[in-house]
Amino acid sequence: MRTRNVAAAALLALAMAGAGAAPALAQPPTQHAHGRSVAAHTAHTHAKAAKLSFALGGAVTAVDAAAGTVSFTVQGGHDKTLRGTVVTVKVTDTTKISRDDAPATLPDLLSGDHVSVKGASVNGVRTASRVSADAPEAPDAPESPDAPATS
Repeated sequence: MRTRNVAAAALLALAMAGAGAAPALAQPPTQHAHGRSVAAHTAHTHAKAAKLSFALGGAVTAVDAAAGTVSFTVQGGHDKTLRGTVVTVKVTDTTKISRDDAPATLPDLLSGDHVSVKGASVNGVRTASRVSADAPEAPDAPESPDAPATS
């Protein structure tokens, strides 16, 4: 029993003597392995905003070439909760735009065109990488009552 007491006292003494060194060991490192400070590494690596891709389709309601945006009523796409709502998407210089399968610019898009838009949303701002538009189909012309019947 006495041996146990002596061993316990020795361990307690070692723990108390080492207590002064413990705070130095508990301090977080100030430099990351590649030389960047830990604070700079954390800000650089962990401060990236979530980037979510989207693909939506609908009918153009407005085009603002000065602001670089196109708005449309969502009729389809991955996010079914957006159907029936008007969404405004940012169009940049790198956005690929086509209308009726031909290269186009933002002002070429017209209200009523059907669009398919793909891009990314960062911090709630949707930016298009591709906008494909098609002019609405012309309705079939009703036959004139005076037109001769064809057989």
